[in-house]
Amino acid sequence: MAEKVCIVYHDILTAYGHGTACCMDTLFQNRTKFRKMTRFHSDGEIPAVAACFPEELFSGDTQYIAETSVKYLLDQVPAGKEYLSGNAALFFALTQGEIHKLDNPEKIWTAQILAKEIQKYLNRDSGFRIFSASCASGNIALARAAAEIEAARMDHAIVIGCDVVSEFTYAGFSSVHAITQTVCRPYDISHNGLLLGDAAGIIVLASEKKARQNNWKILATVSGYGLTTDSYHAAAPDPEGIQMKNAIKKVLKKNSGGKLAGVIGHGTGTALNDNMEIAALTKIFPQGIPLASVKGGIGHILAASGLVQASCAIECLERGKMFPQTSLQTPQEGAENFVSEEAQSLSGDTILSLNAGFGGLNAVIGIRRA
Repeated sequence: MAEKVCIVYHDILTAYGHGTACCMDTLFQNRTKFRKMTRFHSDGEIPAVAACFPEELFSGDTQYIAETSVKYLLDQVPAGKEYLSGNAALFFALTQGEIHKLDNPEKIWTAQILAKEIQKYLNRDSGFRIFSASCASGNIALARAAAEIEAARMDHAIVIGCDVVSEFTYAGFSSVHAITQTVCRPYDISHNGLLLGDAAGIIVLASEKKARQNNWKILATVSGYGLTTDSYHAAAPDPEGIQMKNAIKKVLKKNSGGKLAGVIGHGTGTALNDNMEIAALTKIFPQGIPLASVKGGIGHILAASGLVQASCAIECLERGKMFPQTSLQTPQEGAENFVSEEAQSLSGDTILSLNAGFGGLNAVIGIRRA
C-alpha cells in the first residue's frame, strides 16, 4: 500500500510580503504589487514593471536576492520542530538560479550554485536534486518528492522553489513579446501578456508515519500528481490542452474519496497559456469550477509557481473560498463559469494546482485537506 504524503510545513515569500496568509489576504482584496523595476535599466519606451519583493525585507546592497530570500524563509522555520533535520532529502525547483553568477570562473550552472549555497546554509553533507523544467519546475519537484515518499524510498523531504526577476529573464520574455505593456489579466478577454515577479517557497513533505512519530501537525496531503508533455512546440502549448487534461485526470484518478473544490491555474495572462488551460478544464468540467491564478497579483514567478500555489491551496481550503481573479474585467470565452472578480465558495476538500512549461510540459498536483 502506498504511503500517504503529508504536508507538515509550508511558507512563502512574495511581492506581497512574508507568509501565505499575507499573500492570500492581499489576493482576496484584489490588489496587485507591480512597480517600476530598479534592478536593471530597460531600453523600452515603456518602463519595465514587475512584482518584486518588498524593499524593506532586504538591504539596498543585497546582490544575491534569490539566495537571500530562501535563507529568509529557512530562518522562519520554528526551532525544535526538526523539519530541516539532516536526514530529509533536498529537492529544488530552480530555473535561472543565482543568475548574477552566470560568468563564474568554474562555469557552474547558476541553479547549482544557489542549491549548494542553501545546502551549506543547512549544514548538509548529502546531495540534492534540482528540477529545472521552466515554469513547471515547482510542481514537478513536488511530484518527484511525493513519489519517493509514496514508494517508501524516503520518509521526509524539503522542497524549495525560487525565482527572482532579472534582466536575463525580462529580456527573454520580452523578446518573444510575452510581456504586457498594460495590465496582466489572466483568463480575461483582453489578456495580452504576462508580468514577472519574485517569489520563494518551502514545503516540507513527510510520510504519515514520520509525521505521527514526530508529532508534526498534518496540514494537508498530496492527493495525486500528473505529469505529461505534448511536444507541440518549443514555447507554445497545444491549444487543445489534451495533455493538460490528461495530467488533471491522473490526479483525479488518484484522489480516491476526495471531492474537487477548485483549481489554482497557471494563468499567466498570455492568450496561448490561458486558452490552453480553459480548453483542458472545459473538457473535464463542462459546468465550470472555481478557478483563479495568483499571477495577476504577484506576477509570473516561474519555478516558484508550484510552491506558492500549493501554499495558497492549503489556505483556500482552510478559508473555504477561492480568491478573486485579480484584474479580471470580462472572462474570456469559455471561462465564464470558472473565474470571478469576487471570491468563490468552495464545497470540496481538494484543490488542483496547475503548472505549464516550455516544451509542452504539464504538471498538476492535488492538495487535499487533512
